[in-house]
Amino acid sequence: MLLVMTVCGLGPAETFGLKWETVDLVSGEIEIVGNLTEVGGKAIPKQTKTEERARTVVLPSIVLRALKARYRKVKPTDYVFTAPEGGHMRLSNFRSRVWPKLLKKAGVPPITIYGLRHSAASILEALGVPLIYVSRILGHANIRTTDRYSHMFKDTQREVASKLNEYLKDL
Repeated sequence: MLLVMTVCGLGPAETFGLKWETVDLVSGEIEIVGNLTEVGGKAIPKQTKTEERARTVVLPSIVLRALKARYRKVKPTDYVFTAPEGGHMRLSNFRSRVWPKLLKKAGVPPITIYGLRHSAASILEALGVPLIYVSRILGHANIRTTDRYSHMFKDTQREVASKLNEYLKDL
């Protein structure tokens, strides 16, 4: 689940609402057509909130392999990612009970579950993917939203400084 979120840039509601019927394990694509939103403590399936959020995500091979392995391992239900007792996952439970333990076990600095979406944008930008493509992958209606999501890595800053040093070396 975390791999799908970090690599593909899906938000928590999109990830929790992901159904097997929208995952094509042959072509390696996911159709994002809805999400699972909590309202008043109840999980409610909804269509994507904007036309841009409805999109097709082509899966990198690492994500496709993980989803195929999951499909073989679990008894497929409607949802791709389910609660331990079965049924859909609830973001509030995941955020309070599971997420802090995962962060501690991984030994990483605190990040929100939604921060994985920011990580996806930052990784794609660091790889040189044009911001307009990152925007479409994340399902943003406006590229300015995507610009707020991406953050520059230290290695990227060093690479920029190195390029500037080379460019300015004769001054």
